[in-house]
Amino acid sequence: MRLTQHFTSKEMMCPCCSMMGMDREVLDIIEVVRQEYGKPMIINSAYRCEKHNEAIGASPSSSHVLGLALDIRCESSGERYGLLRHLMKHCTRLGIGNGFIHADWDHLNKSSNVVWAYYD
Repeated sequence: MRLTQHFTSKEMMCPCCSMMGMDREVLDIIEVVRQEYGKPMIINSAYRCEKHNEAIGASPSSSHVLGLALDIRCESSGERYGLLRHLMKHCTRLGIGNGFIHADWDHLNKSSNVVWAYYD
């Protein structure tokens, strides 16, 4: 089932229980980013139930559990640059990992206007 023009419920639901917990505003924003970017975006991780989040060793305070974060596959520096250029217009919390960008809209619980790296 399509949630937006470019994203399906399968991409956004928890992989262990198929629960759909993504915030509607986040879905609308990521669709705008996709349209501006003009290329497919592969979602590695979206909503996670608490059980799945714990099973993969993620932080208990992960914004994925609230449906306020997405990890988007990104495999080259050029792709990373293009995605970041568009994400930074619409997202004020970004994490850069090996092969992905974490986009986060959890402004109630966490600082805004930050970029971090998952690897050193």
